[in-house]
Amino acid sequence: MSHTTERPSHLLLFGCVIALGLCVTPPALFAQTPGHSERADSSPLEVITVTARKREESVLEVPLSLTTFSAADISNRHLQSVTELSRLTPNFTYVDLGQRYIDAPTIRGITSDLLDNTRQAASFFVDGVYVTGSISTLGFSDIERIEVLRGPQSTLFGRATFSGAINYVTKEPTEEFEGRVDVSGASDDEYELSASVSGPIGEGDLARFRLGARYYQYGSEWSAVTADPGEDLGAQESTSFTAALYLTPTDQLDIVARVAYTEDQDELAATLLLGTESHNCGPAFGDTIPATNYICGEVDFDESLLGLNVDELPDPGLRRDLIRTSLSATWSNDDVTLTSITAFNDETSDRSFDIDFEPVKIFVFGGVDTAQVNNYRDYRDFSQELRLQSADDAAVQWLFGAYYLDFEQQTGRDFPGPSNFEPERERNEEITAVFGSIEYAFTDALTVTAEARYQESDIEVLDPATGQPLVIDNAGGVSRKTFDAFLPRFSVKYAVSENLNLYGYWAEGNRPGGFNTNPALPPELAVFNEEEIETIEFGAKFASPGGNVIGEAAVFFSDVPNLTTRSTFEPPGGIPVSFLEDAGSQTVRGLELSLQFLPVEQASLGFNVGYVDSELDEGVTISSSRLLGTTDPTAVAGNRPSQVPEWTGALFGRYEWPAAFYNLGVYVDGDVSYRSSLYGDEANLAETGDSTRVNMRIGLQNEQWRVELFGKNVFDDETPIRVSNLTQFSTFGQGVQITPSRGRQIGVRTTFDF
Repeated sequence: MSHTTERPSHLLLFGCVIALGLCVTPPALFAQTPGHSERADSSPLEVITVTARKREESVLEVPLSLTTFSAADISNRHLQSVTELSRLTPNFTYVDLGQRYIDAPTIRGITSDLLDNTRQAASFFVDGVYVTGSISTLGFSDIERIEVLRGPQSTLFGRATFSGAINYVTKEPTEEFEGRVDVSGASDDEYELSASVSGPIGEGDLARFRLGARYYQYGSEWSAVTADPGEDLGAQESTSFTAALYLTPTDQLDIVARVAYTEDQDELAATLLLGTESHNCGPAFGDTIPATNYICGEVDFDESLLGLNVDELPDPGLRRDLIRTSLSATWSNDDVTLTSITAFNDETSDRSFDIDFEPVKIFVFGGVDTAQVNNYRDYRDFSQELRLQSADDAAVQWLFGAYYLDFEQQTGRDFPGPSNFEPERERNEEITAVFGSIEYAFTDALTVTAEARYQESDIEVLDPATGQPLVIDNAGGVSRKTFDAFLPRFSVKYAVSENLNLYGYWAEGNRPGGFNTNPALPPELAVFNEEEIETIEFGAKFASPGGNVIGEAAVFFSDVPNLTTRSTFEPPGGIPVSFLEDAGSQTVRGLELSLQFLPVEQASLGFNVGYVDSELDEGVTISSSRLLGTTDPTAVAGNRPSQVPEWTGALFGRYEWPAAFYNLGVYVDGDVSYRSSLYGDEANLAETGDSTRVNMRIGLQNEQWRVELFGKNVFDDETPIRVSNLTQFSTFGQGVQITPSRGRQIGVRTTFDF
C-alpha cells in the first residue's frame, strides 16, 4: 500500500505516549527473572550466563564488551529482526538494503561490504556455527539468547569477525511438555504467526524434542509511480520450520541435532535513485569540491520518484530457500569436556531487479533491456569444530580446538543473458585452523588469559563452464591463493570486589582477502589481501550488592593499517567497474556504557550509549576518485567511513501492576533509540540525518497468556536507513541511492503458553 496511507491521528498517539511515559525495559546485558511477563515480581536482576569465550560464564566475568538479549527480552520487546536488535545495542548498526539479500553489520565503526556477504566486518553465528549466507530472515521465536560481542573475535570465532560477532543461541528441548503460540498483526499488512512445542519422548530422560513453525508477511507501504505504476515495492514473506532432538545416552554424553528450513519471497525493494537533477554542490554552485556536481547534505526519500523497470522479469524480487543443520555432541567428566559441532548449510536464491534503479530503459540490446537482470547465488558449506577444555572449576582454565570449513559459492546472472558487468563464477574456500586459550589466576583477584588462533584459508575462483581457475593476469596467474594468519588475544581481569571487575585486553583480528575477477580490470588489480585490525580495550563490569543495579563500561582504540576499500575503475569507453583494493587505513576510538536498574518495585529501567570516533587516515575509494576527482589517498583523511554513526543510544524500561482483577496484571513498556547521521560516501557529502525511533507497548497478562497493543516508530521517523553513492547510468553523473525506513505501525499481539 502507499506510504500516504492514512494512519491513526497524532492525538491518539500522543495519548499512548502519555500512558506509556518513559517506561522502557532493558534488553541489553542481562536477563530478567522467569515468568510469562519475564519479571512477575520484584526480585533482583538476574546476571545472565553467556558462552562468549566458548565456555559458560557470568556476563560480569567476561573480559570484553558485549550485549545480551534473552528470550524474555526478545519477547517483551517484540523484536522481529536484526535491524530492530541493532537499534538497542551500543555501537552496532545493521544496514538493511531494502531487500533481505546481503547482511551488512557494522560494529565499532568498521563498515561491512554491501556487495559480498562473505567479507563482513562482523559475522553471524547460530549455536556457534558460522553463517555463510544471509541471516536477515531468521525468526526470533526459537531463540534462547543473542550475544553481540564487540571488538575482534577472530581468536575463538575465526574468519570475518574483524570487529565483532553476533551469536544466536537456539532453545533446547525441555524436560516437561510445553508450548507457545504467538500471533500479531499490524498496519501495512504485517502479520506474524509462530508456534512451538517441546517435551520428552517416551519414558525417562533419554530423549527430548522441539518443533517450531513461523509465518511472516509484510505488505509494505510503497509502490512504483514513474515506471510500472502500482507495482508493490518492499513486500516480504517468510515461512520457516525448525526441529531439534536432544539425546542423553549416558550421564556424561549430550547430543543435540538441529535442522531449520526457511523459504523467503520478497518483492522488489523500494529503492530510490536521486540523479543529476538533484545536484546541489560542486563547481557549478561555487563549492570547493573540485569534481563533478553532486548531492550534499541530508537527503529525503520522495516516494513520487519511485520507478523501476521490471516488465521483462518473470518474477521480480527475491526468492530464496535455505536449510541449516547441525549436530552437537558434548562429553564431559569431572576433569575435561570434549565438544564436537558438525554443520551443513545450503542457501539458494534468485534476485530479479533493475540494476540501474531508473524509470527509463538505458541498456537496450536486441530489443531487450539488459539492465533487468536475475542474479542467482548458491551457498553451500560444511564445517567441523572440535574442542577439548578443562572443567569450569579447574585451577588452570584451558581450551584447545581445531576447525575446518569447506565453503562453495556460485554466483551469476541468467537473465536476459551473459552480463556485461561480471562473469559467472564459482568461489571455493577451505579453512583449517587450530586455536586455544589458557587462563591462570595469579591471586584471588588477578586473572590473566592468553588466547591464539592459527588459520589457513585456501581460496580459488573457478570458471563454471570449465571448472578451472580463472586466468586473471597477462602473466598467466590464476585465481588461487592461500592466506594465513596468526591471531592472538591477551586479557587481564582484576576483581576489585565480588561485584566489580576491571579488565583490559589487546587483540588482533582479520578479514579475508580474495580476487577481483571482472575481465575489464587490469591485471594489477586482480588480488586484494586480508585486512588486519589491532584493538586495545579497557572496561569495567559492576553490580550493586543487592543485585538491583548492573552495568558495564568500556573504552577502546582500534587501528586498521591495511584497509581494503571499494573503488571504481573506468575502462576506456566502458562502464565503470567496482573492485576491492588495498588502499587505505583507519583509526577508531570510542566508548560504551550500559546500565540496568530497578528503581522501585515492579519497575525496571535501563539505557546504553555508544560513541565512535572512526576516521579514515587515507584511502582511494569510489567517493574520493569520482566525487572528489582525485586518486590522492589523503583526500579522505579525517573523514568518517560510510554507514558509520558517531553516536548510538537507547533508553528502555517496564512497569507492571500486580495481578488483581480476575488474576490479570497490566504492564506498559517501550524503548527510545537514537542513531546519529550516516554518510553515504567517504567524501562525507550526502547523509541520512539523525534518527530517533520510539516503540511502545501496553497489555494485559496472566501466567498463561498476554494481549498487547503496540506501536512501532510511533512518531513516524522517516530518516532513510541508508544512502550511498551510485553512478546514474543515464547521465554517468553521480547520484544517491536511498533505502527508506518503515513508517509508523500500530498493531495487536497475543501470546499463549501451555
